[in-house]
Amino acid sequence: MLVHPKNLSDATLYAIDQFVLGGGKALVFVDPYCENDQPPQDPNNPMAQYMAQRGSAIPKLFDSWGVQMPSDKIAGDKKNALPIPWNVRGTREMINYVAFLGLSDDDVNKSEVPTSQLKRVNMAMVGILEPKAGATTSFTPLIETSQESMEIATSQIQFSPDPAKLLADFFPSGKKMTLAARLTGPAKTAFPDGKPAPADPAAPPPAKKDGDKPHLRNRPARST
Repeated sequence: MLVHPKNLSDATLYAIDQFVLGGGKALVFVDPYCENDQPPQDPNNPMAQYMAQRGSAIPKLFDSWGVQMPSDKIAGDKKNALPIPWNVRGTREMINYVAFLGLSDDDVNKSEVPTSQLKRVNMAMVGILEPKAGATTSFTPLIETSQESMEIATSQIQFSPDPAKLLADFFPSGKKMTLAARLTGPAKTAFPDGKPAPADPAAPPPAKKDGDKPHLRNRPARST
């Protein structure tokens, strides 16, 4: 299980790559913008905390698995927007916040085991998953928005978002967006040249041990 992976080393990515190609199953949670990711404060630069990267991704592996998530967009959903209290012209009102989604069992894939029992799923600032062109894997949506969806730039929710303005400026796309998906089928390695070299160029290569597994280049992955 990978939760909010950021700046993973090639050695770690390689280990994940080989685990999946060997038939292992990976549960991956990535995020274009995570509110709970609180970067450390820099007393010499008060803006550093606000400008820090709060997204997570593993693009090298996603490219080989045949899936992508734009790092600068989140999914908005007018139909499934959760109401939140907000000051509107000096009056406290409930506003449907299109970046906070309350998804029902109509929005989940009941034929897939991971989501078959879900009745309600709340998501905030959620990313959009898409299959890559030419992918060798199969992309099965597990959780989707309604057709009253819209891509929202992360810049619109990064600094003091205005839920009322987001709602007023909302134009439904007429299509569903995938928020969670299952990948199956043959996946390609993200490391076609084999195990990556040590991060320290001066370090000697690791000695081979009895029982070391061979490098997998292209092998069916059961599920990702």
